[in-house]
Amino acid sequence: STVMAVGSTIGSLLSARRTTVTIRLVASSALIFSVLEVIAGLSPTYVAMLLILPFIGLVSLTFANSAQSYLQLRTEPWIRGRVMGVYVLVFFGGTPIGAPLIGWAADHFGPRSGLIVGGVGTFVVTALAVTVYARRRRTGALATTPVGQLSTTS
Repeated sequence: STVMAVGSTIGSLLSARRTTVTIRLVASSALIFSVLEVIAGLSPTYVAMLLILPFIGLVSLTFANSAQSYLQLRTEPWIRGRVMGVYVLVFFGGTPIGAPLIGWAADHFGPRSGLIVGGVGTFVVTALAVTVYARRRRTGALATTPVGQLSTTS
């Protein structure tokens, strides 16, 4: 936990320095996190895992801070509270679904499998979200009006 916390602290400090947040940063940090989590699960030794944990902490905090910042900066003020409420529900509300699955895998296949299942699950969900976003963007289904210029009467 201490080794991962070092990476988390570095991730927080780097996030605080960032002046812009893009959807690419949010998606890439989630994908990198998922790959590193699988690598940690496959680590052959304790020392090898310790070398990966700081990077997991770094990208974990990068994702969490970037996702939250992206939503807050690109949501109209009149609906921001609702959007952030849904974000918190999804971010923390997934635990009752994912935790039993990861616990079951760890119980039946060993503790490393929990990391692998979590990493694969994160990768699949992120890849699906990126695919849906890319399709909607390509078809023009996403709003192209700059933030601050949306009408609350429409």
